[in-house]
Amino acid sequence: MAVLYVASDRSGAGKTALSASLASILAEEDLSVAVIKPLAGPDDTDVSAYADLLGASQVSLPLTVPADGISPATADSIQQSYAASQDGKDVLIVEGTSDLSQQDHAKLADALDATVVVVAGFTSDMDADSLSGWSEQMGDRLLGFLINGITRYQDRDVTMGLLPEMEAKGLKSLGALPEDRRLLGVTVSQVAEHLNGRYLAGEALTDGLVEHFMIGGMGLDSGLEYFGLHDNKAMIVRGDRPDIQMASLQTPTACMVLTEGKDPTEYVLNEAELEDVPIIVTDSDTLTTMKALNGVQNQAKFNHPAKLVRFSELLRRHADLDIIRTRIAPVA
Repeated sequence: MAVLYVASDRSGAGKTALSASLASILAEEDLSVAVIKPLAGPDDTDVSAYADLLGASQVSLPLTVPADGISPATADSIQQSYAASQDGKDVLIVEGTSDLSQQDHAKLADALDATVVVVAGFTSDMDADSLSGWSEQMGDRLLGFLINGITRYQDRDVTMGLLPEMEAKGLKSLGALPEDRRLLGVTVSQVAEHLNGRYLAGEALTDGLVEHFMIGGMGLDSGLEYFGLHDNKAMIVRGDRPDIQMASLQTPTACMVLTEGKDPTEYVLNEAELEDVPIIVTDSDTLTTMKALNGVQNQAKFNHPAKLVRFSELLRRHADLDIIRTRIAPVA
């Protein structure tokens, strides 16, 4: 059985997204795949994400990240979890926690006899030198780097600068993925909880993704044109503006957030129920509500089926999956 170890040196780089999406893609190709995360912090939700998205069950609970690094005893425990996960599987994908040093990632990869992919979350100051330490630690185990989350206007800098620099230093790029709004989205329930809002409608429909936030207010464009700019949006407006609310309900809307503690009119409520649009009411005014929403994106997790589909699409479009397939699932 082939083992793929997915590493990075910071949280949110895309390890869970890559691990889950690769597992999904390989499963579609009739390979039997297991995904485990042997080490995790106390608030880690990645194991439950694998269960929700893939139906994957972890043989044992993740171990707490050792304060003093990976010891031989820790490596032995992880090897036992690995052995229990391998029965009948073609591929085992192991997500490494970002709380480890590069040296400890290398120890785990050695213990598992794994091929390593490093997910590098893009930053504007990223250069080849900042990635070269991985190559020094991993040696021949390192298959390459996946650069993830490239912002729209820095794509050329990556294509013309970072990737040639990496090639010159012998660092293999497996692909460069753009930033995507869906992957940054939060659920309706997360919005409601973040705002401490109350539901008037659609409380059973709170798993929808919110990718955009739009304020309803005075403008020169018609409501249909304005709200039609974005799907999967949360529309924020005072509760006593039925004209704006009805315009939003005629376009794809994930939820409406009504401010100043005001409930909508009965016909707006009926229309929202017909369109399956949740309504959340918050006591704060519109400006205060928007300011409060500045931090909601920090709650975004890779735990939604739509995110799995989107990241898999990005991998197929922007990553060299054949290199990964050849290394971990060679043709007989």
